Amino acid sequence: MASKSKISSKKPASKTIEWSEIELVKRHPSIFTRDNSALLMIDMQERLIPAMSNRYELIKNSELILQIANLVELPIIVTEQYPKGLGKTVEKFNELTKAATFFEKTSFSAVGEKNFTSFIEENHFKKIAIIGIETHVCILQTALDLKIRNIEVTVVADAVASRRDENKKIALEKIKQAGVWLATAESLIFDLLEKSGSDEFKKAHELVMK
Repeated sequence: MASKSKISSKKPASKTIEWSEIELVKRHPSIFTRDNSALLMIDMQERLIPAMSNRYELIKNSELILQIANLVELPIIVTEQYPKGLGKTVEKFNELTKAATFFEKTSFSAVGEKNFTSFIEENHFKKIAIIGIETHVCILQTALDLKIRNIEVTVVADAVASRRDENKKIALEKIKQAGVWLATAESLIFDLLEKSGSDEFKKAHELVMK
C-alpha cells in the first residue's frame, strides 16, 4: 500500500510588508486626484444664476474651487448654454477662467456637443469634477453621460444649484444611485492637495479659511 504523504500543520512564515513596498499611487476612485483630471463648470451664466436657490453659496464655493484649480494647474472646462439668449459666463469668473477651454452648447448634456466630447477624448481625462447649474438638468445629464463613458465623475454638491431645492435634492439622489461620486467643495480641494506642509497647501488653506 502506498504511504500517505504527510501534510504539514506548520503555517508558512508571514512576510512583514513595509509601507514603502505598497504602490501608494493606487487610491480609491472616489478621491479626486489631479492626474488626468479636469474641472467642468456648467452654464454659470448671467441670466441663469439670479434664478438659482442658494446662489450665494453656489458662487462662493464655485469661486473657491476655481481658485484652487488654478493654483494646482488643473485643466478647467466651461460650457455655456445658448449664450446668445442666456448670456455669457458671469463676469465674476472672468479672471479665474482665462486659461479655460469654453464650449457653447444647446444640448442639455455637454456630451451632446461633438466638440466637447472630442476634447475629453483627446485629452484622455479619467476624472472630471462638475460644478454649475442646473443640478436636475445639465449637471445630471452630463454627469451620467460621462459616467457611462467610463469616466470617474464627481459632482460637488455645494457648488451646484437649481431654481427649486427639491429638484436639486432628487437630482443628487439619482446621480448618487447611478454611481457618480458626491463631494463638498472643501473635500474636493483637500483631495487635490493630498498633503499639508507645502507652499501650495499654505496658499490653498488661506483661501479656504477666508
